[in-house]
Amino acid sequence: SIAPTMGNPKPSVSWVKGETVVKETARTCTGDDS
Repeated sequence: SIAPTMGNPKPSVSWVKGETVVKETARTCTGDDS
């Protein structure tokens, strides 16, 4: 249930470590990282 190509190529590393990390990082780095 892990998508490495959700739309953010940077958090790809976070996906491998844990989907819990990417969930919080995704909504936090939505317009800050991009």
